Amino acid sequence: MQIRLATEMDLEQLVLLFDEYRQELGQGSDLSRCREFLRARLLENDSMIFIATEGDYPVAFTQVFPSFSSLLLKPLWYLDDLFVLPDYRGQGIAKELTCRARTLAQDAKVLAVKREFGELSQQVETDGTEQGLYHALL
Repeated sequence: MQIRLATEMDLEQLVLLFDEYRQELGQGSDLSRCREFLRARLLENDSMIFIATEGDYPVAFTQVFPSFSSLLLKPLWYLDDLFVLPDYRGQGIAKELTCRARTLAQDAKVLAVKREFGELSQQVETDGTEQGLYHALL
């Protein structure tokens, strides 16, 4: 299993994962809009997308969006998307993806990586104090 930051060369693999992720959350399939959205994120460099592959086969991704804490005057990141193909769930891939995001956040001196989903609000402090983890796909 390889986990790395995605580049524009990963776009087509990401589109398929992203479309399946959206369908699982009740959205209709729309490959062209997914492609446009992801291409913009990669070209504008306004999110970090980690992709997990088994050989050349994409099996999971997470997307993190940078933001800021006005109160603490520090950057923080929002983990907005996390998806693992059903056949690969339960293997710790989601945890590895979030750990990679946290490591990159620590290196960038980011305050926290946060996940908010409806009534679920969780946060992983970059100082190693875990207050929760987006666990729906673990």
